[in-house]
Amino acid sequence: MARRLGRPAALLLAAALLAAGGSAPAQAGAERAGRTDPSATELTVVWPDDAAVPRGARVTVSGTVSGGPREVVLQHRSRQRGWETLRALTSDQDGAWSLAVPTTWFTTHTLRVRAPETVSHDEGAAATNGRLAVEPGYDPLGLAASFTLSGYRWNPCQVIAYRVRGRRLPSGALPEVKRALRLVAQATGLRFRYRGTSRQVPWRDDEAADVRRADLLIGWATEREVPTLRGNVAGVGGVTRGVWSQVPGQLLITDGMVALDVDARAAAGFGAGWTRGELLLHEIGHAVGLGHFFADTAQIMAYATRDRDRFGAGDLAGLRMVGRSAGCLTEPDGGLARSAVLRPAPQV
Repeated sequence: MARRLGRPAALLLAAALLAAGGSAPAQAGAERAGRTDPSATELTVVWPDDAAVPRGARVTVSGTVSGGPREVVLQHRSRQRGWETLRALTSDQDGAWSLAVPTTWFTTHTLRVRAPETVSHDEGAAATNGRLAVEPGYDPLGLAASFTLSGYRWNPCQVIAYRVRGRRLPSGALPEVKRALRLVAQATGLRFRYRGTSRQVPWRDDEAADVRRADLLIGWATEREVPTLRGNVAGVGGVTRGVWSQVPGQLLITDGMVALDVDARAAAGFGAGWTRGELLLHEIGHAVGLGHFFADTAQIMAYATRDRDRFGAGDLAGLRMVGRSAGCLTEPDGGLARSAVLRPAPQV
C-alpha cells in the first residue's frame, strides 16, 4: 500500500409439490390437490418476520414435513454455484423441524427449504422465500460499485489456516492481525484459524510458495528483506499461488501472503489516523482477491491509505463477491489442476 498517493407476524408458506411424471408443474398441482398419494411430500415453512437483521442475530426457519422423521435442508442461492446447502437436519417423528439461518457474515440471502425425495416419498418438495439481509450495523461510505477483483478467491467452504511471522512483530500487533481477520471474516464468510508463528519472511524471493503448514502468512519485514517495501510502500499483499477451479473464470487461491514494513510510521491499533489496522485490512483485502479502486478514496482498497478503519460500501460489495455468498470453489478433476500453478504478482 502506498501511503502518499496521496409480515404480518409470520408468513406461512405451504408448498406441496406433487408433480406427476411428464406433467407440467401447474397441471400437477391442479390434478393432485386433495389427493392422499402416499408418495407425495407436504412441506410447510414459516419464514422470518424481518427482511434485515444485524450480524449475529438469531434467525430461524421452521415448519413441518410429511412422512417424518425426514431430512430437511436449508439452502441459499450462491452467485456462482446456484443452490448450496447451509444447514440440514432430520425432522422429529411428527415432521416438525427448525433450522438456524447463518448470520455471521454480511450478505443478502435468498433462501430455500427442501425435503429431498426418499424411498417412500418418490417426490420431494421445496419452498423459496424472498431475501434476508445481514447488515454491518453502520453506514458504509462511498459507492457499492467501487471495487475491483483480481480473479482469484479462496474456497469459502474450507478453513484458511494462517501464521504470523514471529520475528520483527511489533508490540500489540498479533491481536491487530486477529482483529483484522475477524473483520474480513464478517465481510466475507471466510473462516480463519491461527496456527502459531512462523520464521518465514513473507514475499521474500522463492519462499513465497511455501507458508509452512499454513495457507496465509502475515508478517513484518525490513526493506532489505522484502525489496518491494522500499520507498513509499508500507505494505504488500496478495496471492502467492493459485490453480484453476471448476468455475469458469475463477482461480482458486491456495496460498497468500501479507508483508508490512516494520519501519512504517502507522499508529498501533485501529481508529483515527493512519493505523496498522488499516494497513492490515488493505493488504489482507489483496490476499483474499480484491484489487485497488482508484476513484473512490472512501474505500479501504483505495490505492493510497486514507485514514479509514472500516470497510466502505465498495469494499463490502467486493468482499461478498470473493466470499461465502459466491459459493464453494474447488479444483476440477479431483485436484489434477495442481500442475497448472499460477503465481500472480503482489500488490502494494
